[in-house]
Amino acid sequence: MHTLPKKILALALSLLIAFSMGLTALAVVSGDMNSDNKVSAADARLILRCAVGLEDITSTQMTAGDLNMDGQITATDARTALRISVGLDVCANALLSNEFEIIRSGFFMADVTMTESGVSQKVKMAVTDKSTYILMNVSEGDELFKEIGMAVKLEMLFNDQGSYLLDSKNKQYAKFPYEDLQMDEAEFKEAMTAGAFDFASSLKDTGLHSTEEYNGVSCTVHTFNITGNNDKVIGTMKVYMHGKKLVALREYDLTGRESLTYTFNSISMAIPVEYTKISPSYTEAEDAIEMLLIMIFGEELLQQ
Repeated sequence: MHTLPKKILALALSLLIAFSMGLTALAVVSGDMNSDNKVSAADARLILRCAVGLEDITSTQMTAGDLNMDGQITATDARTALRISVGLDVCANALLSNEFEIIRSGFFMADVTMTESGVSQKVKMAVTDKSTYILMNVSEGDELFKEIGMAVKLEMLFNDQGSYLLDSKNKQYAKFPYEDLQMDEAEFKEAMTAGAFDFASSLKDTGLHSTEEYNGVSCTVHTFNITGNNDKVIGTMKVYMHGKKLVALREYDLTGRESLTYTFNSISMAIPVEYTKISPSYTEAEDAIEMLLIMIFGEELLQQ
């Protein structure tokens, strides 16, 4: 049970996405409608009053109160502000103009469909300045993985306390078994938190602009070069925007071949606290390797 082929583990882990841990300069406290530098029930009430037309709203309040960045103030924003006020959600304190800037800020929650080499998988992630949470089901949309019986449902949390495997269904956690797998912890952590979009330019700095449809949605497309070491150009990226909404990112190699696509299904600045630390209701699993095996192969296959 404790001899997990590193090749299989590498195949599963290579599909995980790393996201930036940096936080942009702060300007407006998200959810703070009365400008007292905190989010309280009074702010949630004011957002709700604005949503039903009982209060006039300033441009600054519009920025602060539109927590899901859909361009309007609604009861959903009021609910999020209330969750922030009682500690159920955490939120970035930043003046951001669109969803692309949110992911560049390094503080966001997103549901993404990641497509690489024709294989798509759903990914959920929550990134703050001190933690990265990732939930990925590789078998979704991948017939090969289904045929060989690999589930590869990986749920992981990286924070100041360490690297963890999570099982939200059974409310269990385990420290990632670096030593048992003969993996370098520092190297693995660096790979997971390196920041996939560190090279991404601000939209105002991108050079080429065009209009294209993406999945039937008319988008403004911003194109810029991706640079590596010594500022050498290693590819290009297209950013698909529909108003303030980030629709997709597409990466291309130097030959113009599309190498990776991220389709963004939802993005939020508010992150449930449960995605930043281990819940007190979780118990520690007895065997981290067995837990990882179940995540990769599925419990039914391992019992055969």
